[in-house]
Amino acid sequence: MSDGHGCPFDNLPVFTGNTPSNDNNLPWEIIVPHRDTFRSQAVVQRLAMVVSGLDISRREMPNWMADQFLAFDRRKGRFVHSDRKPFNLPDIDSLFPDDGSFTWFSDLKKLAVNPPRQLPQRRVLPRLQLLYLAIAAWRPEVAVHVIR
Repeated sequence: MSDGHGCPFDNLPVFTGNTPSNDNNLPWEIIVPHRDTFRSQAVVQRLAMVVSGLDISRREMPNWMADQFLAFDRRKGRFVHSDRKPFNLPDIDSLFPDDGSFTWFSDLKKLAVNPPRQLPQRRVLPRLQLLYLAIAAWRPEVAVHVIR
């Protein structure tokens, strides 16, 4: 993975971190993939596999995501676009305006076993992107395989 210095995920395409030879004290960064990255049946299925493996209820998923973002922030992590401009996380609830009980997560979990037959709708891409970022903040080594 890494050359033995600093972040074990330095060589992964979506993560950067500090190394001992770098005295600039850079924060941990996760490069936010473009939303179109999530317009893939394979990516959706891999996200579904991760979510179903978490064994977290659909109503608790937004809280779990928020916890991952908070923990990442406490570790001085930040999300950035590929040009290193900061990415502002949207409010989780705002991405589920008509789904207060978060049944979307239950539907997503089903796709872990039964792959999606069509591309995800564009309106759910922000949800997929935010879910991916929560996974990346939680376990970067898992997240890198979601979008491979």
